[in-house]
Amino acid sequence: MRLRTAWFTLAAAVLGWSCAPAPQMTHGVATGDVTDHSAIVWARADGPAELVVEMDDGLAFRAENAAESDFTAQVVLDGLDAGNSYSYRAHFENAGGRRF
Repeated sequence: MRLRTAWFTLAAAVLGWSCAPAPQMTHGVATGDVTDHSAIVWARADGPAELVVEMDDGLAFRAENAAESDFTAQVVLDGLDAGNSYSYRAHFENAGGRRF
């Protein structure tokens, strides 16, 4: 078992994989400050991560959180059309691309 763990750790380092656990969303998602052409999506994670908001039209918006903001992040969704309904999904990713 030790050999398998050592091999996986080496492979992860060579390939740039992260062994860090996926970030957990602790608060949110909240949407607000909606205008004719934009909205803000807010969420909080349990540590450093990037908030990714994927729109139903294929666009994705990203923002990093920071300890200074208690690991919260805000993404501004720009270019929205007034009168349209939009669907989105949000998740956090760590530096290795692991997501929750």
